[in-house]
Amino acid sequence: WVTSVSFNPNGKFLATASKDGTVRLWELSGKEITQLLGHRDKVWSVSFSPDGEYIATASTDCTARLWDSSGNQLTQLVGHQHTVLSVSFSP
Repeated sequence: WVTSVSFNPNGKFLATASKDGTVRLWELSGKEITQLLGHRDKVWSVSFSPDGEYIATASTDCTARLWDSSGNQLTQLVGHQHTVLSVSFSP
């Protein structure tokens, strides 16, 4: 099940988060570009940064993660005691 969708600011791509623990990047045509793998449980939220260079994700595995737009994980924010339900960027 898809739990969150975020459009890239340039309007060419979108990211989906899902209960299977994956985040997927898609072309608007429906072609899957890549999967962002690393979360160990459901992913509840995904958000592109305003410049489209970064993607943030939030998960039941008690982490938020930051990725580059190619799908490479940059950092994992740990220390949360419970599920992280939402992420967003500030302009």
